[in-house]
Amino acid sequence: MSDDPTGQEPTSTPTDPAPTGTAPPWERDGTPFDADRAWSLIEGLRTDLAKAKATPPPAAQPAPAAAPDPSGEVAELRAELLRERLARRHGLDDDLAALLGSGTEAEISARAELLAARLAGATPTAPPVARRPVAALHAGADPTAPPEETDPAKLAGQVRRSRF
Repeated sequence: MSDDPTGQEPTSTPTDPAPTGTAPPWERDGTPFDADRAWSLIEGLRTDLAKAKATPPPAAQPAPAAAPDPSGEVAELRAELLRERLARRHGLDDDLAALLGSGTEAEISARAELLAARLAGATPTAPPVARRPVAALHAGADPTAPPEETDPAKLAGQVRRSRF
């Protein structure tokens, strides 16, 4: 029985001669098969394989020195993001966010709280905004003010005195 799992017998066996009209692979270039030459080729290939297995694979090429370290850049960007978040949380502008420095999140947060507390004491508070509109006061609206003079003679005298 054959090794074929389909249960069919193969139509040709490897020992069958090559079909007519084509030469075997070892005779295609026009040279007849030479067993000694083939054996020396096989042994040469075996020694090459043994040498290749014995030598360690070449080490990976180190990255060029000019390439930046991506992990350092990531850490720097994370620290900058942390400073920006804490500055916004404590109401600090960009100039003051630069003063927060570096360190752990707790250290930067403590500096941001201290800076915000110091600025809150130094900044004058604005007066509260009136909720209802207040009418603009006009002359004569103040009941404690004396009434204005309406006598033309007295008014002419006041004008002469103010000019000279």
